[in-house]
Amino acid sequence: MKKRIDYIDIIRAFGIICMISGHLPNVSSDWSLYIHAFHMPIFFIISGLFFKEKEPFSTFIRKKVRTLLIPYFTFGFMYCAIQLMIVRDINLFFTSIKNIFTYNNVLLPLAGALWFLTALFFAEVIFYLIMKVKNRFFIGILCIILSIGGCLLTSIFNINLPLSINASLASIAFLFIGYLLKQKSEKIDMIFNLKIPYLFIVVGLNIFLIFLNGTINMRTGQYGFPLLFYFNAFTSYIILANISKKLTNKTIRLKKEMINIGKNSLAYLCLNQPIILVICKIPNIIISTFNMGFLSPLFYILELMLTILLISFIDKIFSDKLFYNLMLGRKIRASLQK
Repeated sequence: MKKRIDYIDIIRAFGIICMISGHLPNVSSDWSLYIHAFHMPIFFIISGLFFKEKEPFSTFIRKKVRTLLIPYFTFGFMYCAIQLMIVRDINLFFTSIKNIFTYNNVLLPLAGALWFLTALFFAEVIFYLIMKVKNRFFIGILCIILSIGGCLLTSIFNINLPLSINASLASIAFLFIGYLLKQKSEKIDMIFNLKIPYLFIVVGLNIFLIFLNGTINMRTGQYGFPLLFYFNAFTSYIILANISKKLTNKTIRLKKEMINIGKNSLAYLCLNQPIILVICKIPNIIISTFNMGFLSPLFYILELMLTILLISFIDKIFSDKLFYNLMLGRKIRASLQK
């Protein structure tokens, strides 16, 4: 069981690193297009893997409020307060507060990625209710209808529901995919243990189809051709699962670091964008002042590494602080409550 958790944490780490790389100011358009096709969908698939059918609703909802909504509101309010101190614009402050409760996929200060937390919360609640249907065929049909509907709400009908519920609906299929992967794990184990030549073929097909489908952004409701969007995200998950399993079998430092990032992925999601704003100030000044655009790729890699290292450092420093763990919705150890 431990080995399985390790490889899933490594998948989470790949997703988080891709997310951070997409937030950096000098990200290339091609890389951004590629990672947006899968870096958030894989987290919905993983949530489906860990879905518990028999969990009482009261227990389920308490856990989701603690792990998703508490971090969302605490970090959201904190960043609004920081924005007010920096910008000193009371109207902008109240607009940001309003957006926390309404349209959080636009104009959230400092940490726009927080939209994912409400999207996952409502997706899991909706999926929990769907799974109360006894007939598995109807469950599948409901998941498909809701997901395609979620894709079309923004792209076709230009309807933007509050709290990123559009993305919640679009992601229901991913939770169902994760759930099916858990149910059929023994029968489909071979696709997660591909030999290297076959893995390269899947990677090549995956890259081709992602660029064929064009720009994807779950936050803003861009999905291209929906069926291709789901297929690309699923094949990306297969690729990352294969790579992660291979890493799990290695006794290298990288594996340990990736597992640590995956286990603390929520901290990276909540902290990365403010840290990026600080870290990228000096490189951007150097590039623009001295006309050193040719060094942008090098600075990009350095900024990514520094962001990950700094978040890791902050997380370790505050890991034994009660307020920090409460903000992240973590279970509080007895030693921290004293």
